[in-house]
Order: sequence, then C-alpha cells, then structure tokens
Amino acid sequence: MKDLTLHQVPYNHLYADLSYRDFFQRYYPHRDGRVFAATYSFNHAQMDFWWRLEPTSTLYIDRKYTKQAQLFLRRFPLFEIYVVSGLHTKAVFFERSGVLLIGSENIYKPESSFFEATIETVVPEADRQKVIELVFGRLNGSILTAKYKAEDIRIHANNTAAAAHPFLPCHREVPYWDIIGPPAVLGLPPQDPNPLPTRSPPKRFLRWVYHIKEYNISDQRLGLAFDRGYVYCGDLDSSALDWFLANCEVKETKNGCGAIEQSDSTMLKDRFYRYHPVARSHTSVTDYWLGPVKNPEAFSEIHETLSTE
Repeated sequence: MKDLTLHQVPYNHLYADLSYRDFFQRYYPHRDGRVFAATYSFNHAQMDFWWRLEPTSTLYIDRKYTKQAQLFLRRFPLFEIYVVSGLHTKAVFFERSGVLLIGSENIYKPESSFFEATIETVVPEADRQKVIELVFGRLNGSILTAKYKAEDIRIHANNTAAAAHPFLPCHREVPYWDIIGPPAVLGLPPQDPNPLPTRSPPKRFLRWVYHIKEYNISDQRLGLAFDRGYVYCGDLDSSALDWFLANCEVKETKNGCGAIEQSDSTMLKDRFYRYHPVARSHTSVTDYWLGPVKNPEAFSEIHETLSTE
C-alpha cells in the first residue's frame, strides 16, 4: 500500500513550531493507548513525558541515533524500538484514540528549534490499522533491547524499604503501573481514566530484580531480568548474570520455559514476548527467583538511595 485517503476526518489542526512538551502533556494511557512514533533525530534526555506513555509503545529511529535509542531503552526497556537506515518520516500515532501527527519535526527537543510545520488529525477507527501499516509498517529496521553489564548493577541502601535488594538503571524511573493503577484483569476497582498529574510524575515505589531467566544462545550465556511484578527490566550479559547468581540469595530455581502465549487478553507487561528476539523464540535453561544481596556491606560502593518523590 502506497497511499490512503481518509474520509470523514473530524478535524485537521495545523501547528507552526509545535511544542512536543505540550502535545504529550495531554496524552492519557486509557484514552490514547499505545504510541507509534517515527523520528530521524532523537534525544530522549530533554523530554520529560516518557513516563506517561504506554510502555510497549513503538519507536522508529534513524540508525544514526542508535546510541541514543540504546540509552533510552536502559531507562524504559519495555518500549519496542527499531533503528532504520535512511529514515526520514516524522510521525506520531495514538493507537486507541486515533490521533495522528505528521510533519517535519523530529522528536528531539521539548520546543522546536527550527521553523517546522505539522498537521494533527484523527483517523477513523476503521482506518487505523491501515495507517499503522502505511506510515510505520514499511519501516524495516533492526530491533534493539535494553542491555546491562555487571557495572550497571546497584543495591538499594540500608535506609530504604528495599534495603540490600539489587536494581538496574530502569528502576530509577517511575513504574507505569504506579501511574495508571493495576491492570483491569486483576479484578480491582476501576481507575480514574485520566489519573495523570498535570506536570510531574507521581510518587515512585522502589523496585528491584526479583526473577531471572537464563538462556544459552549459540554458546553465549545471557539473562532476562524481571522485577517483583514480573515486568521485564532488560537483558543481562554473562558478567551481570554471574553477579546476580553469585551475590544474591537464590530463593528458588526451576527448569526454564518459553514465551508466554499471546492473545488479545495478554497482559500489557507480557507483550514484549511478541517482539523480544530471545524471549519470543527461545526457551530459558533455568529460571531463578532472587532475594537480597547476601553480603551487601561488601558492595558499599554501589549502594544508592533513590528518592520516592
């Protein structure tokens, strides 16, 4: 498919020099859903809205910005990110509400640095999958995953509720489910559909590495780390995997297992099994459940106190 005509579009809104900070400020997970975005240049560090977005959203980034994309994944490992050679598309699409933003502006700064023109519209529900296929589906790229080494591991300090438990760089960020509330499938009271605060992230709850799946791929050992809610935290190289297994209490071990079967009712946190290159197509050798670090005093140089504000 090379083109698509959208009929009965409710509005077309033109922007000159759009503020991405303002645009994403109005995003709500329950209303807008998963985000698809394509951008040539990418600079995540100057943007403060990532914690708002559904965490299995998909980004397409030009290969020139691979390093920036990898750094971003160390903060938000559930994002599905592809690096694409020759990418020049600048587009954002909200899958659930159908908001489509397309124009000349890259996702690089909160405010435009150049003279940019962008148009926003809403795609009728019947055409939304066609838009995803036309704008994003043709962007053939290589998928990236969050990668950690032993030097990335930190330990919650003694003056915290998670004292002596090890954590990774992604655990410095606010957990998505602490923002929007628990998944509906847990049978808990419904959440406010627009619970996000106006300007800043909500209070952070401390997390740590609780579960590890060990794999052996072409004679290379690696691990996938998960927190207490079985949310994927990133890939561990052999040095990080060995550190966890040698220095943490191992509460339980089991024979490994493969990917979680995917369906329309699959929990959002498990969607990464659809696209993670190891998790989707390999069976782990062994699964481990971890407790705290056995001798945290021996690692005082990597103790860290995270703010919960």
